[in-house]
Amino acid sequence: MEINLISTQELDTILSVNNAEPPIETNSNETYINALSIGKSTIFDNYQVKINLNNFFGYHFAVFGNTGAGKSNTIANIIQKIFSKTNRSASGAHIIMLDSNGEYDKAFNKIPVINPEIRYRNIKIGNSDDLPKVFQIPVWALSVDDWAILLNASEKTQIPVIRRAIQIVKAFNSDNNEIINKLKNHIIASTIIGIATNSDSSPSSSDKMKSLITRYCTDELNPETIIQLEKPVEIAKNDKRSRLTLMQAVSTYFGQLVVVDKLVQLCQTYICKEDLFTSINQIQDIVFDFSDFIEAMKFAILYEGSVSSQRVQEYTAPMMSRLQSLSESAMGAIFGKTEFSTTADYVDHLVKENQLVNIDVSSIDDSTGEVLIRVLSKMILDFQKMRKQRTHTDSELNETEDKGPQTESIYPINLIIEEAHRYVADLDCNNKVTT
Repeated sequence: MEINLISTQELDTILSVNNAEPPIETNSNETYINALSIGKSTIFDNYQVKINLNNFFGYHFAVFGNTGAGKSNTIANIIQKIFSKTNRSASGAHIIMLDSNGEYDKAFNKIPVINPEIRYRNIKIGNSDDLPKVFQIPVWALSVDDWAILLNASEKTQIPVIRRAIQIVKAFNSDNNEIINKLKNHIIASTIIGIATNSDSSPSSSDKMKSLITRYCTDELNPETIIQLEKPVEIAKNDKRSRLTLMQAVSTYFGQLVVVDKLVQLCQTYICKEDLFTSINQIQDIVFDFSDFIEAMKFAILYEGSVSSQRVQEYTAPMMSRLQSLSESAMGAIFGKTEFSTTADYVDHLVKENQLVNIDVSSIDDSTGEVLIRVLSKMILDFQKMRKQRTHTDSELNETEDKGPQTESIYPINLIIEEAHRYVADLDCNNKVTT
């Protein structure tokens, strides 16, 4: 039996990395990168281990190694090489680097000087006086799970309130239609009934209802809504009235709420038995700001207290304190309304104009970083899915009309997360976070 040592050329063929840097044209001295060396093999002497660029960036990849082994250096070196090549420049690539240690800007900031076709943007997350503009993630893109991470919310008592708050803030910031308006009236009416009939003092209940109908109202339920009374009630000395506005009805007179029965009767006409909340769950890209969400959380606590346990305010007090602290902190400034009305516009603006974006998250804590990465990753994935679906649909229409495809351009986006284990939670078989 004859045994031969494998040759370098044979290894390249097996690994599909031969022709690593072929000429652009026959007899041309200018070349482009097809495969890239990432180091020497520990098994085959002097063999340069290469990666096929299309295969490497066309699929998920991970770089493992002990501390100091050169993981960051390997990634930086790969990106530098593919973008520094001026012939057949990688101008169609779009790479987002999430930099957990603030070390990649030094490796990338010279690339546009070497290759003017490549546009590079470095984004520093966090509070810094030398930053011209704070980078923000759309607060309206955060999910229930994202808020639960930020607020360290408990599953049984606090997460349901977050879910309800998202539904409320969406409902009261979306365009009106019949179902949405019925949902708004249902939420307001249910909450007023719960507050008016609970065991709190009349002045306390009155303050809550006044605040509620001032901040949240509809054409049917608002401070000026008229309540017709069967017999006049005295609201001041020598002042009896047979009709009151809703604001007057939720006010106290002589220390008491005087028309509770009539107030409840009015509100019951707007209570819906069918589940209207499912309709709001399907609506995407409802724009609101951080303060809108805080007010919706307060409303959600009142609502949940009216339909379930009155102790919900006690259970959620620590979470509300964390939410208020977050809104006033530098970390909270990361999550804002932004200038964009859809997640697609946001991603397009972030990625399209730049081939390389480095997002430095070294100044923020891991929980904030985890939410930022979760939201950004989901928006990018949804963005690509939407573009792919539109291209497929438009192509079918164009084929029917015997026209060539005329669609929005789809471009590749690679998201690279440095020290991903810090931000990507482990899930058990029931999709619950484990530690």
